[in-house]
Amino acid sequence: MAAKSQETLITALDLKFLFNSPQLEVPSRRLRDAMIKPNEADIGRAVANIRVWRKYLPQDCVVAMIKDGWQWST
Repeated sequence: MAAKSQETLITALDLKFLFNSPQLEVPSRRLRDAMIKPNEADIGRAVANIRVWRKYLPQDCVVAMIKDGWQWST
């Protein structure tokens, strides 16, 4: 039911074009990683994020987050 109401709202607000945009495509992981050009500040934040995660998350969870590039986006 919620999906139908979302579709109705998108149509009513004439937002269909947003969902057909090529900009919404998620780049492949390799392409995304190549697009990331971290500077020293970015690297420092990433290291800090990983250190914090390791305090309260299981190691396999932290590894998965790093593989998905979360250290750059938080």
